[in-house]
Amino acid sequence: MLKIIQLEAKELQTFGDNEIWDLGEFYLKNQDYHSLEREMLLLEWSYLKLRLYASKNLIKGDILAYILTESYFQVGFEGLMILLRIFAALPSSNAEVARGFSCMNRTKTHLRNKLSIGKLEYLMMISLNGEDYKTWSPNESYVHWKMSNTLRNVNE
Repeated sequence: MLKIIQLEAKELQTFGDNEIWDLGEFYLKNQDYHSLEREMLLLEWSYLKLRLYASKNLIKGDILAYILTESYFQVGFEGLMILLRIFAALPSSNAEVARGFSCMNRTKTHLRNKLSIGKLEYLMMISLNGEDYKTWSPNESYVHWKMSNTLRNVNE
């Protein structure tokens, strides 16, 4: 988005047209409330580019927030607003996936290879997100652990 502000007026005319159309084809084709017509989506995109180009005082981090909150874009930009909301929600890298696999490798070792999928999921969730310390009770956890195996269930 920052590139829009840095373009010359002549370059701005066709900047991103094909990309917007491809995104529209993929994400908007099943939307009932927005008929996907190339001309309409490209018209919305052109108006957005011109508005951003005229607002050269925007800084890098504020462009998406500006578009999503500016009242000018709330009516008549339905297709682009859907695409921008999708864009804002998409992860920018695969770091979350890599983090999940690293957590799984730490949790399921060769000594813990018989963990059920459910237990593995619970352990990974705790490892990744932490446990809710407000509702956790060490006494309940101890009793559950002690009762879960008959070898531990001996009188003290």
